[in-house]
Amino acid sequence: MEQHILTASDIRLAFVDYVLIHHDTPPSVYALAKKMEISESEFYAHYTSLKDIDTDIWKTIFADTIEKMQSEDVYQQYSVREKALSFAYTWLEILKQNRSYVLFSIGHHNAFFFQEPAYLSAFKSEYMMLAQGWINEGTAIDEIQDRPFLTQFYNRIFWKITKDILHFWAKDHSQNFEKTDVYVEKATNLAFDALGKNALDGVFDFFKFKFQNR
Repeated sequence: MEQHILTASDIRLAFVDYVLIHHDTPPSVYALAKKMEISESEFYAHYTSLKDIDTDIWKTIFADTIEKMQSEDVYQQYSVREKALSFAYTWLEILKQNRSYVLFSIGHHNAFFFQEPAYLSAFKSEYMMLAQGWINEGTAIDEIQDRPFLTQFYNRIFWKITKDILHFWAKDHSQNFEKTDVYVEKATNLAFDALGKNALDGVFDFFKFKFQNR
């Protein structure tokens, strides 16, 4: 019989299982390794610490979201707004599959929404690059208005919305999280309405033209 080769996924699953059973993280690498019946050296072949597992779980959730989202044939035909909505809804579907752990993870860090925990850094970095791609595409086709000194901060707006969605979903007890779906649509549409060309841009363009041609 072929011997199973330990993978990072095996360690992540054992870590999550421990958390959900004990309502706490393992006290040490040794404790988790003992539960898995592996040596510490086998653990360290994949992770340098228990904290790295948390980081990798959130990064994996992001990667799974991107893979599932982009596997849809129509994805490349979406507008930038539709791509942002597709990410949010797909991400929530992945989160639902891991809701018990996600709630523990964000609840275990009381300052989550004020001071982002270190384990979220890899997820945030990947997401910010994704959002920047939307922004670049959106400004190129005028779906998003390119504004001097402001465009560079647009990806932070997307990140703030994503955190707000997570916060809302964590507290949502409606059937099949229907209220979160509504929140996603309203928050995303509001962002794109604000980032797109609007009345304030028209006022600015008018006075700019008037100043330049007086």
